[in-house]
Amino acid sequence: TLIRRKIALSAVDAAALLALLTELHEFSHWYPWRAVLRAVEGVDREPEVAVMLRRLRTVLAGKDAFAQQRRFARAIDRVLSASDEPEVESEPGEPWTAVVPYEERDALPLLLHAQSVRGTRPSRTWRRKAAKLVEAYGNDRFAKLALRVLGQAARTSGGTVGERNGDLLKGLLWMARDRRDADTVRTWGALAEAMFRKVPGVGARSTKVGNACVLLLGEAGTPEAVAQLERLETRVRYAAARRRIRRALSGAAERAGLTRLDLEEAATPDLGFDADGRWRRQWGEVACEVRVVPSIEAVWSKGGKRCRSVPAVVRRKYAAELRTVRALVREARRILPVQRARLEGLLLIEREWPFEAFAEHYLDHPLMRHLARRLVWIVDGRAVCWNGEELVDSAERPVGREGWVSLWHP
Repeated sequence: TLIRRKIALSAVDAAALLALLTELHEFSHWYPWRAVLRAVEGVDREPEVAVMLRRLRTVLAGKDAFAQQRRFARAIDRVLSASDEPEVESEPGEPWTAVVPYEERDALPLLLHAQSVRGTRPSRTWRRKAAKLVEAYGNDRFAKLALRVLGQAARTSGGTVGERNGDLLKGLLWMARDRRDADTVRTWGALAEAMFRKVPGVGARSTKVGNACVLLLGEAGTPEAVAQLERLETRVRYAAARRRIRRALSGAAERAGLTRLDLEEAATPDLGFDADGRWRRQWGEVACEVRVVPSIEAVWSKGGKRCRSVPAVVRRKYAAELRTVRALVREARRILPVQRARLEGLLLIEREWPFEAFAEHYLDHPLMRHLARRLVWIVDGRAVCWNGEELVDSAERPVGREGWVSLWHP
């Protein structure tokens, strides 16, 4: 009744009204569609109004829409086409889209271009324009935007990703192609795992987004990227995706001039652990050590005394550092089971290493040492193990750092 009385609406009121209609689960012929559209047409065209109009239009024009819904959707198209400013299309029902800066005018060209991506690999023209837009927006600023959006999409569970939302994620991935820092690469890996997760009766959440992640990880070829591909190979159950992951690993090995096994060993990340296999940081009187054995955990201390939980001063003053520690623990818990499985698989192929390579990739590796030093090895036919200081045989005699090494098989 209020809408039919032609009450003037502000942009905020109009956006709220459209949001309410978007959230309705059922539509009826008695809704005042024409009155709503007339009220919205009289509002100054603010970005949030156009965004909500597009979301409502997507809902109305669904495959099960009845005739009146489709007519209203076409009317929305006419209203939107009257505006000179294009808007990014967003499909409702996906919580991660809440962090996309649709309302930021300077982000609009970026988002529109991201959503225009087509094909398995974007064209050079698309990539050149993307590079210019990222530079205009600010490289560091874009990096934060991409990590925020892609990370939120990776953390959000649910059904399949909409076509236009998938284009947006894929475009942002390709825009971040040259950013191969650890945080970005880990986000690609987490997003790939989330997108390849199966929806019962449907299939993967978004194969095109997952495939883009795998392609970029394979191109990166960094130790962190290879570790993510190894993890995905063990975690993803989608058969077509597993084949792509294997091809990406083989391609990365070929470009590096190595066998796949050599690449996996050389690319095992250290996650910032030092030469003694420890990760320690100190902020004021508070210290943190991430331990791998007997379990992966962060141990906190204050003034030299161990704390049962994270000290309050860390939560209050060092929130960013706390997030770094928690991310490190999560990543170690993801990677170590993969490396453990890889070690077990080496028994089947009876792999051997020169002692120098064995020490570099296993015995003295900042992360792998925690696994390797708990196993029995064969050095030139002698069974040896780590006694806390060095490798010794069954008679406690030290073993020199030379010869050929393999895993001991019971």
